[in-house]
Amino acid sequence: MSIHDLFYKIKKIIIKDNIAYIYIILITIIGFSSFLLGKLSVNNSHNINTKVDSIEIEQKLQNLSQNTDQSKSPIIKTSSNKYVASKNGKLYYSTICKSANRIKPENRVWFDVASDAEKSGYTLSSSC
Repeated sequence: MSIHDLFYKIKKIIIKDNIAYIYIILITIIGFSSFLLGKLSVNNSHNINTKVDSIEIEQKLQNLSQNTDQSKSPIIKTSSNKYVASKNGKLYYSTICKSANRIKPENRVWFDVASDAEKSGYTLSSSC
């Protein structure tokens, strides 16, 4: 079999199956365009979600800055102050407890050890 004969056979197959090649090209184009449309829709929805997330983050930051402005001395966890209680209450809290932030700064009583708070008549809050 020579190269001329091989070329002749390939040409015969191509001419015979023109419709099959058209279908293959058409299916390829449809698949590629579907992929691109899907990619575009994901990018648009991702941009919208990113904008919503950034708005939520900005709102949370504003709320956080407002909360820190209201409490002039926020609770800072140090090695010497691990527990806090209100001089008007009966419960004591760990400094990492969110409920401890509700105690007014002027009413805070600090303890290094939980046993010191219990000796003073305070009991550990169940919310912490």
